Amino acid sequence: MPFLVWNSEQGNEIRPLEQETRIGRFPENDITLLDPRISGFHGRILNEDGMWVFEDLRSSNGSYVNGSPRDRAVLNDGDVIRMGRAKLTFCSSSDDKPAALRETLIRGSLSSPRTRPATPPGP
Repeated sequence: MPFLVWNSEQGNEIRPLEQETRIGRFPENDITLLDPRISGFHGRILNEDGMWVFEDLRSSNGSYVNGSPRDRAVLNDGDVIRMGRAKLTFCSSSDDKPAALRETLIRGSLSSPRTRPATPPGP
């Protein structure tokens, strides 16, 4: 199952992706990032016919994928989504910790926006 990994004040955060995962500053999102540069409903990741796609939800400050401004991008293992100071790494599989996850955890170079603890997905 694909997931996102990022650093926060609590340490490394890992969140499995659902069919649609919303990201933003408001607590109604699946991933809440407490950074004033992040819009209330900033972006989302969704599965479209087996491809994982990031979409910016017309945020005020925009989103970047691998350093380039993007409104929409098909994600590949290791791609980095930046919104505000947060950098979230997309990992396409949890099998044997993919290279992107290992690299992210080893570097520890991601920004540390405050987050609210993620609620594990239900059964």
